[in-house]
Amino acid sequence: DDKLESKITASVHAAIAQGKQGRLVGDTYVPNGKERCAQLQYGVGFYNYTHHRLDPNAKIEPMPEYLKPLLDVLQSEGIIDRSRMPNTAVVSVYHEGEWTPPHIESKDFARPIATFCLTADADYYFG
Repeated sequence: DDKLESKITASVHAAIAQGKQGRLVGDTYVPNGKERCAQLQYGVGFYNYTHHRLDPNAKIEPMPEYLKPLLDVLQSEGIIDRSRMPNTAVVSVYHEGEWTPPHIESKDFARPIATFCLTADADYYFG
């Protein structure tokens, strides 16, 4: 709902600001780059874009509290099963005109993978 979306969005913006200030653990904050939007990586594994693999030894923040209400909604709506609750989240922050280039999610990420778009409509194409 709109209230939950607003809370999550505000929390993401606050976390991005903390990341820019160096106040998040290790590799949690990934600044935007030439071909990449800013990201927050939480949970059990950091995706190393240089080596194209998960790095389980990287230091990142645990799953944030602000995502738990969203996970609860997904579970209560039957979208995800309690036994398969996500242990990792990658939050990508796009600005107008930015997009995700075509890619294949790493086989290292546990399945299923869920994608959400908050604050704006977006078209996704899967193949």
